[in-house]
Amino acid sequence: MIKAIKSYWWLLIFIVVILLSAIYVRPAKAAGNRVYPLGTLIDNKALNGTAATLTFTIGPKIGNEWLHSYSYLGLLTFYDYGTGGTLVITCKVGTSTSDVNYPPDTCIVSAGTCLMNTAGIFQSSAALAADAYFSPRLGIRSYPVISCVASMSGAGANDKITITGYLTD
Repeated sequence: MIKAIKSYWWLLIFIVVILLSAIYVRPAKAAGNRVYPLGTLIDNKALNGTAATLTFTIGPKIGNEWLHSYSYLGLLTFYDYGTGGTLVITCKVGTSTSDVNYPPDTCIVSAGTCLMNTAGIFQSSAALAADAYFSPRLGIRSYPVISCVASMSGAGANDKITITGYLTD
C-alpha cells in the first residue's frame, strides 16, 4: 500500500497545485462596464440665477481615477417649468480647470438638439412650456476636465433645473 502511494505522489501534488491555483485565479474584469455616479451637480437652481450657481466642473480626478479614462458624461436633466424659454446647457472640455475652451467630441440625446459645431451646446428643441426631462450624453474620452453651465433666456425665479451626472465607458 505504501509503495503504491509513493509511486503516485506526483499525482497527489499535481491535484493539490491545481486546486490551490483555482482558488487564486480571478476572472478578468469585463471592459466597458464602468459607471461612476457623480450625484447631483446642480440642485433645483433658478435659471435666472448667476452663472456661478448654474455651473459645474468635473475632473481632472474622479475618486481614485482620472476623468480622461471615461468615455461619456451623462446628464440626467430635469427642468421645472416656471415662465418658460429655451433651455441651453453649454459644456466645454480642456486640459485643466483654467483651460476649458473646446467642445466635447460627441453628443447624443433623445430629445432636444446637440449643436457640437457651436462649441458644445445642448439645447431644447423649442421654448419649454411644461416640466421636461432631457438626458444628453457627451463624448469626453481623453479630456482631463469638463465644465458645463445651464442657462435660459427670459427665465423667471420659478424656472428651475436639476442635473444629476454619471460617467461611463
